[in-house]
Amino acid sequence: MRSYVGVTDGEWYRYLAARPGLREVNFWRPSGGRRFGALSVGEPFFFKTHYPDNRVVGGGFYSDFAAMTASEAWALFGAGNGAPSPEQMLARIGQYRRTPIAPGEDPRHRLRVHPGCLLLPAG
Repeated sequence: MRSYVGVTDGEWYRYLAARPGLREVNFWRPSGGRRFGALSVGEPFFFKTHYPDNRVVGGGFYSDFAAMTASEAWALFGAGNGAPSPEQMLARIGQYRRTPIAPGEDPRHRLRVHPGCLLLPAG
């Protein structure tokens, strides 16, 4: 069995950790890229925050991969995208993109989907 550690945004993690009732979360990849093939369905996926936290903060089991626009991801996952609104989700994604998000742009991203994600406490 393989596992994978994805580096994630600390705000994304803290937002989701405060909502333990979410059954499904979306781990987005701001720059898109190619299909995610590091894991097979059911293998463990761990979340590690960027510096300065720089630690594993949670995990789940890999479920699926899909390419969709940010608005499609919001319609499907809502708060499971790790933000309270589509605008804040786009702002967070924009922090990590190589090119800025243009006004009115609905960027297409590659997404990893993790149902039943368990987040560990920040302490």
